[in-house]
Amino acid sequence: MMLFTHIAMLGWIPVAMGLFLLLKPRRAVMAGYILAMLFLPNYQYEIPKLMDYTKFTAASMGLLMAAMLFDWRTITNFRPHWVDIPVVIWCVVPFFSSMANDMGIHDYYGFYDGMSSSLYQTFIWGVPYFLGRVYITDHQCLKELAIAIIIGALIYAPLCWFEIRMSPQLHNWLYGFTQHRFGQARRGDGWRPMVFQQHGLALGMLMGMSAMTAGWLWRARTIKKIGSLPIAAVAIFLLVTVVFIKSSFAMVLVLTGVIAYYAVKILRHPLPLLILVFMIPCYQYTRVSGSFSGETLVNLAQTVFNSDRASSLQFRLDNEDVIIEHVAKAKPWLGWGTWGDYRVDEDNIPDGMWVITYGKYGIIGLVSLTLTLLTGPIVMLLGLPRKYLRVPDAAPALALTTIMVLFTYDTLMNSFPNPIFGLVGGGVACVGRLYWQHHSDHQSWFQVLIWRIFRSKQR
Repeated sequence: MMLFTHIAMLGWIPVAMGLFLLLKPRRAVMAGYILAMLFLPNYQYEIPKLMDYTKFTAASMGLLMAAMLFDWRTITNFRPHWVDIPVVIWCVVPFFSSMANDMGIHDYYGFYDGMSSSLYQTFIWGVPYFLGRVYITDHQCLKELAIAIIIGALIYAPLCWFEIRMSPQLHNWLYGFTQHRFGQARRGDGWRPMVFQQHGLALGMLMGMSAMTAGWLWRARTIKKIGSLPIAAVAIFLLVTVVFIKSSFAMVLVLTGVIAYYAVKILRHPLPLLILVFMIPCYQYTRVSGSFSGETLVNLAQTVFNSDRASSLQFRLDNEDVIIEHVAKAKPWLGWGTWGDYRVDEDNIPDGMWVITYGKYGIIGLVSLTLTLLTGPIVMLLGLPRKYLRVPDAAPALALTTIMVLFTYDTLMNSFPNPIFGLVGGGVACVGRLYWQHHSDHQSWFQVLIWRIFRSKQR
């Protein structure tokens, strides 16, 4: 069965080329990332002194090569912008971290490790963001991307329901191995599916954000149907699917997105989403500084869910505390490098992407990751005129902006990168920056920022 794994992994690049021949370039990029993340196996080819070839790097490599081959003019028309600075730093920080840790003690740090790690990070985060900036350039493109994500979730939903009933077997049946420990798929008297994702939590997040997007477009009356299916039925079906996937945090994030939709609609102001954005760096700062232990969150999990979820959260927080102390004492700025030295021992198992990033790449890495995920949403929320907040055509932009904010919340608890979110982030940043250009021609960025925050309601 491993034959299908090699066929899928090595055959993806010609598939990406075929998508560019069959579809418009921007739709080929959307379809390519969604199909790759939904169906490619969780397998990697280790290439010494170069980046590993995984489903993430394969997706980006194939689509970038296809774009350069078939749409070179669009690629070369790209112009950098200040909103791109965080993702550039995020892509190169592994190199500087590795060089800083090259003390002659370990032979796995240094130039080649730094280049390999940065190249890998570029193909997971930088290339999807870049293609999003190049191809997702207006509200119509954001609408198409939102619809594409919903269609992908609809295709995936029957597979989710199959594994809910039969247990996570599809990856093993098709590719010959299980992508994660099977025991973690058991949830009460049923199963938490994985399909072809890294973990059930990654599946829950992907399906949850798709359901929230469908619900947002439904309530905003942006679209009436997906194909022949009413958007209302699609949104409800996806929401029910998310519930049965049994990912508690994904359901919390979906509920947060729903509340954010109604709050923005009622207030006619993006303040609720801006508050959500502001809380993320606040949480990171209070955890790194030691002023917040997380006990309140554990008690809340005990009240809302059960003792198992509370114990799981406590385990995560305890492991985070060990890493935070280890990094803060020795290497706070650039961390301990890519190779696991940020872990105190083998029993120290981190879960959140944010604390893993802090351990590997220090404060610089953590800030660049957070800004990579949140710069686009901030620019969009401060730039989109308030009179457009209730316009149906603006709903996809707000929904995808909310996706990026909620995915950043997911990185506080889990570490499952997904280039689809990188593509969304690039598109949101590209469209959001357009609302700043007219005023930035005559004012400093600080003046524009103040104007955006305190502008009148009529704007």
